[in-house]
Amino acid sequence: MSLIMIIQQNIGHGQWVDMWVICDSSNCHLFSDGNGQLYRSQSPLADFSNGFNQPDIADIAMQDANKYRLFEAANVYQADSEGSYLLLVEAIGNDGRRYFRSWTSTNIAGPWQPLADSESNSFVRANNVAFSGTAWTKDISHGEMVRSGYDQTLKISPCKMQYLYQGMGPTANETYNALPWRLGLLTQTNSLC
Repeated sequence: MSLIMIIQQNIGHGQWVDMWVICDSSNCHLFSDGNGQLYRSQSPLADFSNGFNQPDIADIAMQDANKYRLFEAANVYQADSEGSYLLLVEAIGNDGRRYFRSWTSTNIAGPWQPLADSESNSFVRANNVAFSGTAWTKDISHGEMVRSGYDQTLKISPCKMQYLYQGMGPTANETYNALPWRLGLLTQTNSLC
């Protein structure tokens, strides 16, 4: 079954939002999200990108009955030294603020094990980061990890990770497309290496 057919059968009244591609030595994996679903399709590296028209594999990698807990902006990275993968997905909290949940896996196709996957124990949220000076945002939204390489394997170092993200002022109330997003850089300070 094609990825588009799987999405059409499961999206309901939601939207198909963001795309993310990461490759290993033999396959490229396309992750996309929407309406509480995280989809994954796989195509041989040699067929990239045309292979996603009829991918080898297309499935629902993860789902949540609350679409705001698995909202958008999925990122998948390979940890340099560990051979494991890190999955980040943006969520919207009960307070309407954006944050990221996380999972790990030894296989890019999953299964995914919780790392910091709840609102009270999130991967990154405005209430678990320290700002220099006054906190300028309560939202940690769409971004990307600073990578240790520059190829399609998307490798990151698990030591002193950095995440470039967008946030907005806490009192912003414009329509969605007019929100005053600006960039911030998070740097891990509790690294064990």
